[in-house]
Amino acid sequence: MQQIPAGDKHLYPKLIDVRTLGDPAKRKELNKLRYEGCVVVVDLLSICHPRLHEAYLRSMLCVQANVMLVQVSSFGSIPALAEVTLTFRKRLDLEFWDRYNLDKDRNCYPVRDTTELERFIINEMPKSLPLERRITREQDQGILGYVRR
Repeated sequence: MQQIPAGDKHLYPKLIDVRTLGDPAKRKELNKLRYEGCVVVVDLLSICHPRLHEAYLRSMLCVQANVMLVQVSSFGSIPALAEVTLTFRKRLDLEFWDRYNLDKDRNCYPVRDTTELERFIINEMPKSLPLERRITREQDQGILGYVRR
């Protein structure tokens, strides 16, 4: 896994299965994610699975101000499907839709394709870091290389 230097620390993707965060042994890690912040990627198709959806809701990551939410739609932005997903948004997304649509929260991003995901990584993720730890455009190629695999 490639790491990106950011001051005295490195940035790298750490994929965590939300279903594992309900384990009492992971409580410290869950609280760290909640209060120190993280990026949560919610795939609209996958979140329909009852166990995954329940674990996502139980984690309460979607209601934390320090948590960036990225909503990925594998079926793009087809208008007919947008109306169908609108019907289910409250049940599936919990806070995402309220934070994105009602609150206009800058930490919520819908991502419909890989181009939007790359734009999010390049343009938005660095803004979540303190100025002294922000990475340059050359450095973010490491994480984009990981995403493009």
